Amino acid sequence: QITSESKVLLVGSGSFPMTPLLIAKRTGAEVVGIDIDDEAIQLGRNVVEKLGNGLNIRLEKTLVENLDFTKNVTHIIFSSTVENKYYILDQLHTLTNENVVVAMRYGNQLKSLFNFPSREVDRQKWKMVEEILRPDHVFDIALYKKA
Repeated sequence: QITSESKVLLVGSGSFPMTPLLIAKRTGAEVVGIDIDDEAIQLGRNVVEKLGNGLNIRLEKTLVENLDFTKNVTHIIFSSTVENKYYILDQLHTLTNENVVVAMRYGNQLKSLFNFPSREVDRQKWKMVEEILRPDHVFDIALYKKA
């Protein structure tokens, strides 16, 4: 569970960072969203300024290996639209602590029209602890912990 003590990283925050807003508002957790798109970060910051006043949200254009925040992250959420999410997940194994929980959003079959599909992970690094299939939603979620 995400609590006020949690530190959450969203990979692929986009121009309308609904997930950081929702998490920070409901839990009081610290949330950092990253994206590779300059315009998405600027638009996202504008949204957070308007809708997230007083919430502990930071949006940055950076890579996971450049964040000072990564070693203390308790939860990582991957946007379903991040193409290289499995490469980043592999990188995160050495950059994160032993108790981190990863929520990988994905879309297989018809859902792959809007999302990148799931892939196998290095089972010596990560183990899937739960798969959440959501037939009435745009994406599904795989939860991982370190192996």
